[in-house]
Amino acid sequence: MVHLMCLFRSVLGDEYARTTGYNEVGELNNIIIIYPQTIATNNTNPHGCWDFWGYTNGFYSKLSGLMTLFSHILHTQMFKQI
Repeated sequence: MVHLMCLFRSVLGDEYARTTGYNEVGELNNIIIIYPQTIATNNTNPHGCWDFWGYTNGFYSKLSGLMTLFSHILHTQMFKQI
C-alpha cells in the first residue's frame, strides 16, 4: 500500500507501523516492509499524499516521475543484493 493520506510519521508517530500487522506478516513471510514518508504542504499537497495526479511534475505516471522513480530505485537496490 503506497497511498497513505495523512498517515505519515509526523502525524501518527510509529502507531501505524506498530498496529496494522504489516510487520508481523512481513516477518512471518520473509518480506521487507517499508514505510515511505510524505510531507503535507499548504498548496500542492495538503494531505501528504503520494503523487498520483502530478503535483510534483507532469511525469507522475512515468518512470521519470519522482515517486515512481523512488519506487524503481528502491526495488532495483533491494533486489541487487539477491
